[in-house]
Formats: sequence, structure tokens, C-alpha cells
Amino acid sequence: KRQELNDTFLRLCRKLELLEEEIARLETEKTEITSQWERPEVAADTEAVMELTSRFQQTDRQLETCFTQWADLSEKIEETEARIQEEAERNVSGS
Repeated sequence: KRQELNDTFLRLCRKLELLEEEIARLETEKTEITSQWERPEVAADTEAVMELTSRFQQTDRQLETCFTQWADLSEKIEETEARIQEEAERNVSGS
């Protein structure tokens, strides 16, 4: 049971790490889109502005989804840590 909890904990931590990398990538993409908007030749091009707006909104939605997943994973990690701690205390008191 303890090994199973440890495996679950490590798997959740790895998922969280990958999610944090995705969040960083999406935040960078939003920054890049914003800097493109600020270029005068882009700001004057209605079609380019519409495309950038669409990309920005899509990226923002993806980011929102990632943040929700991050919160859920963080909660699961905390719960798993608590279960590992309980199991360890049970093993110490049961010895």
C-alpha cells in the first residue's frame, strides 16, 4: 500500500511538472501575441488583429483549463501526501 501511494504521488508530481511547463509555454505565447499587437504594421492590419485576437483568446482558454487542472492536481498531491504520512505514522505506532 505504501509503495502504491508513493507511485501515485510521483505520478501526480510528474503531471504537475508537465502542466507547469505547459502553463509557462502558454504565458509566453500570450506575451508574444501581445508584443505583435503593439507593432504599428500589425495594428493597422485588421485581418492580422483579428487572427491575433483569436489566438490570444484560444491561448487564454487553454491557460484557464491548465490552471484548473493545476489546482486539482495540487489538491490530489496534498491528499496523497497526507495519506502517505498517515500510513507512515500507522507503521511506526504499529511496530
